[in-house]
Amino acid sequence: MRLRSHTKKVLESENDQRKEQPSSDAYEINESEEEQQIDLEDQKLDVKDINGDEQDEHMDNVQWGSSFQSNNTSGLVYLSRIPPFMKPAKIKHLLSQFGDVGRVYLAPEDSKIKARRIKYKKNRKQNYTEGWVEFMDKKVAKKVAKALNAQPIGGNKRDVYHDDLWNIKYLPKFKWNNLTEQIVYENKERTHRLQAEISKSRREIKDYIKKVEKSKLIRNIEQKKAKRMAVENESLS
Repeated sequence: MRLRSHTKKVLESENDQRKEQPSSDAYEINESEEEQQIDLEDQKLDVKDINGDEQDEHMDNVQWGSSFQSNNTSGLVYLSRIPPFMKPAKIKHLLSQFGDVGRVYLAPEDSKIKARRIKYKKNRKQNYTEGWVEFMDKKVAKKVAKALNAQPIGGNKRDVYHDDLWNIKYLPKFKWNNLTEQIVYENKERTHRLQAEISKSRREIKDYIKKVEKSKLIRNIEQKKAKRMAVENESLS
């Protein structure tokens, strides 16, 4: 999926820079050995959802709204894995302990996977695959990503998420508008694919109808021919 690929490219670019210019910066991000394989190809992401013009269950709605604006000092972190059934409000609550959090977006799981889960496990809770969180200070975002990555979520020992691990990366030079621009591009691509599939289906249906009509015409001709031959045979006898 292009959105995740774009996020990965940002991380790889940061890795290359770190190899060329080693730094002792206290906020330097720790890269994991391999990325989680997350597929958003079938997710119905909406630009309004990302921007916060419309509130829904995929977002924390405390500070969402069309008037909410990013600034040059804000920074984004990427969550490559969301603990089972953890909601955006919970994510924001946990991360707000370390700094001011702006917008939060969690990508819902594939609709087909959710349908199977509901069918076989009767679990209708919303599950998420990955997410993006905006910190109002990019230095805080960088520090939080370094400190929390691969660490237990912790908190109350009775909390169901106590032993889950954070999978969090800082996205250098990545702003919320980069996320929305990518969503616009992917929505256009999805629309083009759907239009192509619809056109292909229509052509296939038309071809099928033509074949059926031709088959029916041939069958009628053969039936008439058989009847005519039967009448001729009767007249001869």
